Amino acid sequence: METPASRRDVVEPFKGCPPEIGTSLWTLQEARQRTSRYLDGISQDVLDWDPPGQRYSVATLLYHIAVIEVDWLFIDSSMRVG
Repeated sequence: METPASRRDVVEPFKGCPPEIGTSLWTLQEARQRTSRYLDGISQDVLDWDPPGQRYSVATLLYHIAVIEVDWLFIDSSMRVG
């Protein structure tokens, strides 16, 4: 596995939208893929584990990320249209 210092990403903005939006969409997609790779094979027990001194489990944080993305896609974007 590459270390963060040795890894280099080539940003390929999504086509069909302004470059700054395409770059942002690419960044979000890359973060999703990276998160998925890190989580691949992790058991539900690990996801649900409440670390001592921490407020949230990994599963709770992942749920929060998903809810925020749905909000961005369906709530915030619908307010900008029209």
